[in-house]
Amino acid sequence: MSVKYSTRSSPLWIIISFGVAAILAATAILGGVSFLEMPLWVRIAFGALALLAGATGALSLSLVHLVSDGDLQRAYRDALIVRIRWNGDGRALDIGTGTGLVAIGLARHFADATVVGCDTWTGAGPTQRICEQNARAEGVAERVRFEAADARALPYTDEEFDAVTSKDVFHIIHSEKHKLGLFQEALRVLQPGGAFAFIEPYGIKSAYSDVEKLVIALRAEGLTSVHFAWLDEVGKIPRLLRPIVGRSGIVYGVK
Repeated sequence: MSVKYSTRSSPLWIIISFGVAAILAATAILGGVSFLEMPLWVRIAFGALALLAGATGALSLSLVHLVSDGDLQRAYRDALIVRIRWNGDGRALDIGTGTGLVAIGLARHFADATVVGCDTWTGAGPTQRICEQNARAEGVAERVRFEAADARALPYTDEEFDAVTSKDVFHIIHSEKHKLGLFQEALRVLQPGGAFAFIEPYGIKSAYSDVEKLVIALRAEGLTSVHFAWLDEVGKIPRLLRPIVGRSGIVYGVK
């Protein structure tokens, strides 16, 4: 049984790929029309549209492959595991677990840990069944449980977990006030002295206008320690795509 951490086989990825293919097909059609016998200005206009459509298609294709690459997601997962200040004793919660990548990684790295991976699994992307299949394939199914839960209102008691993680979840909420609320909700279920690590595209200004301000706000929560680091050495996001994808970073520390 093979693991399915890449989303390139998901219905959503297939739909997006067809959309990109349509853009590239339009590029070819517009380019061909520009060579037909017609006024020069019309040919120039069609040629310009072809170039624009081609650039859009190429950029879209690059983005699709980048965000759905399983190896890249594993690299970010490993960067989280290296930085989380937890000895593996007790229970961990991975919020917005997606394909179960981080939850399963934690269980593999910390042999005595039990892990809960939660998500809403809405849309045409990963499912709880895929998470469970991945856990079996990685040999940790007995220590990892997956269940439905909303990051905005976690169905867990205060201080229930010894470690809390998430990857690429909180930025989906647009309001910075409500986004901070997601961090606070994640920390609510973490016991004092427990470890946390949250990877996000903090370089996207529309999502995180000031990551330093976020760190200051978290420190005001009375946490034992809060640290931040960019993960440029892991992601290697091309500079051209950084304004769209964003530089990923990690907020981590101890409650």
